[in-house]
Amino acid sequence: MARPATSYADPRSTPAVAVSPSPQDAYPPAQIARLVEEVGVKKATMPAVQTLALGVLAGAFIAFGAMYFTLVMTGSPLGFGPSLMLGGLAFSLGLVLVVLAAPSCSPATT
Repeated sequence: MARPATSYADPRSTPAVAVSPSPQDAYPPAQIARLVEEVGVKKATMPAVQTLALGVLAGAFIAFGAMYFTLVMTGSPLGFGPSLMLGGLAFSLGLVLVVLAAPSCSPATT
């Protein structure tokens, strides 16, 4: 049985629809797609020196988190589970620093 042809409209060519957003959605999907595209183009056209500097910064922050993990885990008398939980929290400090201090490093920024 043949499927009917489905045409997909380009979100940039469709007119803006007045949508009353729910508390969970800040923007309608078409506008989100446009915003994500703009951020992607902006990141892709960043100067090479800035991209390299942000990459080095992100690596340094993650290394800081790994160093803090090692410091917390060394000689911990808490036992296996609590020690790993504390070590995980210590390591995630590096990831938080990447997101807060250098948001352009993170691929998840929009």
